[in-house]
Amino acid sequence: MVSRPRTRGTAALAWAAAVVLAGAWPLVSCRAPAPVRVRPLVRLTSGTPGGGFFPIGDGLARAYATSLPFVDVRLQESAGSISNVEAIERGEADMGLAFADVAYMAFTGRLDGQPARFEQLRGMAVLELTPVHL
Repeated sequence: MVSRPRTRGTAALAWAAAVVLAGAWPLVSCRAPAPVRVRPLVRLTSGTPGGGFFPIGDGLARAYATSLPFVDVRLQESAGSISNVEAIERGEADMGLAFADVAYMAFTGRLDGQPARFEQLRGMAVLELTPVHL
């Protein structure tokens, strides 16, 4: 049997292939699966479907879902303002709709049946003005 003498180029190519394969083997065989990217969840609590808050909450949830497709926004029904601030305080909701007086009384610790201040209420915005009839 006759063999060809190895040339420098062939030896270098064989060496490079061995280095690449040796270096890539642990990456191929031991690499952990790519982490599954979980969409952050935002829980928005509004009122009952027949109440005044529900259409606003539903519209906000749809707008957030359209403009922030990487966020999972879930609309939660509730009994209204007081239950919304209570859900935020308990950590069961991230955002909620409430009348200004309810939010203020909860924040200052003067909400009926809740003697402690609600520490989890952070940001507030006026979304709708409700007229007062005298």
